[in-house]
Amino acid sequence: MIKLLMAEDEKLDREMLRSGIHWNQLGIELVGVADNGNTAWEIFRDQQPDIVLTDIKMPIMDGIALSNEIKKTYPETKLIFMSGYQDFEYAKAGIDFRIVEYLTKPINLEELSHLLARTVEGCVAEKSQKYEKERFRHQLAESLPLLKERFYKDWVHGVYPDEEIIREKALFLGIQLYLYTYIIVADMDNYADGTSSFNEYSKQLLDSSILNCISEIVPDPDRAFIFRNKEGQYVILLHDDEEQSSTFFTALSEKIKININMNAKMNVTLSMGGLANNAGLIPDHYKKALEALNYKFFYGQNHVIYYDAIAEPDLGTLPDKDLYFSKILSAVKAVDKDKVLQLIDELFHRLRENRRFSVVYVRNVCIELLSKALISLNDFNKNITEHFNDISVYERILTCDHLSVLSDYIKQAFDNIFSVISDTFRTKHARIIETIKKTVENRYSEEISVEEIAAEVYLSPSYATTLFKNETNETIIQYLTGIRIKKAMELLQDDTIKIYEVSQRVGYSNITYFSSLFKNHVGITPKEFRAKG
Repeated sequence: MIKLLMAEDEKLDREMLRSGIHWNQLGIELVGVADNGNTAWEIFRDQQPDIVLTDIKMPIMDGIALSNEIKKTYPETKLIFMSGYQDFEYAKAGIDFRIVEYLTKPINLEELSHLLARTVEGCVAEKSQKYEKERFRHQLAESLPLLKERFYKDWVHGVYPDEEIIREKALFLGIQLYLYTYIIVADMDNYADGTSSFNEYSKQLLDSSILNCISEIVPDPDRAFIFRNKEGQYVILLHDDEEQSSTFFTALSEKIKININMNAKMNVTLSMGGLANNAGLIPDHYKKALEALNYKFFYGQNHVIYYDAIAEPDLGTLPDKDLYFSKILSAVKAVDKDKVLQLIDELFHRLRENRRFSVVYVRNVCIELLSKALISLNDFNKNITEHFNDISVYERILTCDHLSVLSDYIKQAFDNIFSVISDTFRTKHARIIETIKKTVENRYSEEISVEEIAAEVYLSPSYATTLFKNETNETIIQYLTGIRIKKAMELLQDDTIKIYEVSQRVGYSNITYFSSLFKNHVGITPKEFRAKG
């Protein structure tokens, strides 16, 4: 409802207006009726109506004085004057505020009703606009921190094409721009692994802790802005009207690092992109900070890296890379694990001592080495390449953020290769031993030689004997003799088979040699064994 206050000194006119207007139908609440300006002003201050319907000529305080009082404190109030024509012409000299309308007496109720309806409509529209403005201001106030963060993110990422746009947006958000801005990027080391078991609430707590650790150290929080660029990475912008030295910011970064180490229990690498003396140069210095951060790959974790202190990569290549590859692949084929690991250490020492190699080049060297090793072993065992064909193996190489971590991973990969090779040898040897045993068991009755048995598994007699001995702790001849003696003992149980026939059936044409061999193994002669049985 729209509130209205009526001021009229004539009683008959007051009653006519009070009873002759359908206030509720017009959406009006009549909050007061006064017979003079002074009383009207008291009611006005208490009720603060939207519309004042007032006569001009009234005792104590007339309509003009009343209107002037209203103007001072509530200028948006709608005023409708009622007066004779001559009175109104006289009063216009004292009216310098907005009047919705005026009516000359005698008042026409129908005309007044139409006027009130239009005035109510205007009040409702203004209230709606005012509400929307207030709602917008409220939303803006609530979202201001997010809008500021969005502005800074877009700023450092080079979204704004020129400095004038940056200044306009900063002014809208109430952000003061300074002559100098220094950019630091804080990157949490091993963030993904360290938070893999965290739920979202735990991550938010850690995020708040890290932001607090940074805020505690910055010298003037009102001249600094800190935001999370992505999970585990934060951007710090420090503004000032005076130029500070790189030594100052290096010391500041060290303090931030120590504070995060102690209170957030995280290792952190901070990279410094230098001092920007122009708002439009912020993106360039942000890129420098990210480039410096890449050198964590060489410097290691929990360090402060200054862009101007790093060497520009020459994008060169390691001269003796192919020689190292050749030596490593030869050692792999020779199944010399210790030699392979030694050569990998030497290779990474060469890569580490020259930090002018790009990170991409170093990673590509590792991918090439692993790929060549797998290809060279493909003919030996296809299971090896299948075992390492998972794309995650190469993704791990591409995401290793430190050279020592990459070195350990490559050595672990080759260790896994040797495990597969060992499993392959064990499987292959088991098949060879099984074939030799079956050959002996099937042909023990023949006068078979070691050469013939080795030929069945396509090995030389000496290698076949050595392999069989290593796997079974006995020679092929010993295994053959054992099988023959066991079969002879079974045949001797049958009295219808003569002893010389037993000798022949188990592969011995010389019965004397058979009897001597049998006694050496069983402790008694074949004849004594039969008699005893």
